[in-house]
Amino acid sequence: MVIMDVDNAVDVEINVSASASAPVKEMSELRYSRLIHTLGRDAVNALSQARVLVLGCKGSGVEVAKNLVLSGVQGLGLVDDEVVVLADLGAHFLLSEGDVGRNRAVATAQKLKEMYPSVNIVTLSSVSVESALGSYGCVVATSGFYPDLIRLNSLCRSLGVPFVAASCRGVFTFVFSDFGDNFSVLDETGELAGAVLVEGITQDFPATVTVVEEQRHGLENGDEVVLSGIKGMEELNRDTPYSVTVTGVHSFTIQEDTRSYERYVSGGYFSKLKKSKNMEFLSLEKALLSPKFCISDPVKEPQVMSLHVGFQAVDEFERRHASDTLSPSRSTAINPEQFQEVVVLAQEIWSNLQALHVEKGTSSGSYAMEATSDERGEELSNEALLKANGERDRPYQDRAEALLKANGERDRPYEDRAGSSSSGGLR
Repeated sequence: MVIMDVDNAVDVEINVSASASAPVKEMSELRYSRLIHTLGRDAVNALSQARVLVLGCKGSGVEVAKNLVLSGVQGLGLVDDEVVVLADLGAHFLLSEGDVGRNRAVATAQKLKEMYPSVNIVTLSSVSVESALGSYGCVVATSGFYPDLIRLNSLCRSLGVPFVAASCRGVFTFVFSDFGDNFSVLDETGELAGAVLVEGITQDFPATVTVVEEQRHGLENGDEVVLSGIKGMEELNRDTPYSVTVTGVHSFTIQEDTRSYERYVSGGYFSKLKKSKNMEFLSLEKALLSPKFCISDPVKEPQVMSLHVGFQAVDEFERRHASDTLSPSRSTAINPEQFQEVVVLAQEIWSNLQALHVEKGTSSGSYAMEATSDERGEELSNEALLKANGERDRPYQDRAEALLKANGERDRPYEDRAGSSSSGGLR
């Protein structure tokens, strides 16, 4: 039993072990109809049984928490030992001036509970996180310095708990996900497996299947399909899947001897079977040292490594000054000496990364994360958590053009904007 007395108005009591015996929540078909249509029934069912622990209740944390309760999770834990300050009101849409001075997790939990009474929401102190990890199915960290996140990620890996870390700095954002060494992806693409019309099938071995000219089959070698509605070669209408070998954009072969079958007459279609895929994720510690980026916007590709280094440099700067009376991380601006310190830290991190990969004889490792960005300050979508489909995409993304648009400047190519970006000189 953990009891927090962090707020004069509220004492929050948490029974960490109670979740094991908690009744299973039934999914409301009507309430979650849109979510079922978007994610699928199986995914929504999994969400309805999930318990998620969110660390940090500032703008990013409350956005994740709000999206989770909207998704119908069974339980939500909030961790934040800090009190609400005026600066929080700029990104935390649930808080008001009356909450200033209260514990941030407690204030957030109360407001979420008022909006969504059916969701089980509890608050925990940071000292109780380690003992409570095993009772949660996923951990989302939106606060904490990299050394602390690395340790938390290591604990989650040892317990088999998926881990997500998120950081938002103005218009620059970062999301890291680690789902372990053997994460099973049931649907790699998330696309609907629509039926494709068949135009012809040869009497041959292997048999060649041709689709109508207006459609492309969209298959790859090794994909499996099920045929149905075939007239003439009735033997092919069965639930047994056929492995395909692609011979063209409109044709493929199946390992079936159709020479003794009746001639194909007309009709029929095939559907592609979804195959599960196992994926291996890196820990945060390894991922920071071995970056590999999948670029969504080639124009911004030169900036990605600068963001990778810059996020670490700013994080280390804030960690070193966290105990200062006037912490730079809470100031509206930093002085030239502090700015130079960040630059020196970035140069050291960059040099260490270069030395590491020269020693390994590689230019890049395996870096796997997805990022989202929101121009409203610290808000962060929990899309990566909801998907949890093993996709490993953009670790960093920026919306620097929003700054120019806010100043009334007309949109220009990114190369022009990069000239005024503070991250451009980190290399």
